[in-house]
Amino acid sequence: MGQITFSNIFTKVIFENVLSASTKEKIKQMLFQSVVALPPLHSERKMILQLKKQKITIFYQVIEEQSVQILAYQFGGTDKLTGVSKAHFKTLDAIFQMTDEEKEGKF
Repeated sequence: MGQITFSNIFTKVIFENVLSASTKEKIKQMLFQSVVALPPLHSERKMILQLKKQKITIFYQVIEEQSVQILAYQFGGTDKLTGVSKAHFKTLDAIFQMTDEEKEGKF
């Protein structure tokens, strides 16, 4: 399996602390099944993962063969979360205040 890097600490925190283990595994599988055949273009691409309760859109770019950088996330109808706006941190704070039951199925 390839390597995932992150555009900033914000995107890394979401991947490591918000997304469930099964969602992370699905993302890795989808990224590296499709990325293997793609040339390393540094343009932004997106992948949509439909979960039971909401859609997660992952914005990424292929850095080099078998290496992907995650740039941003979009959960359902939220803004594109890149970590460059104060509102993005408020959204992350709201996610951290959810109970485990609320997070289940969403992330």
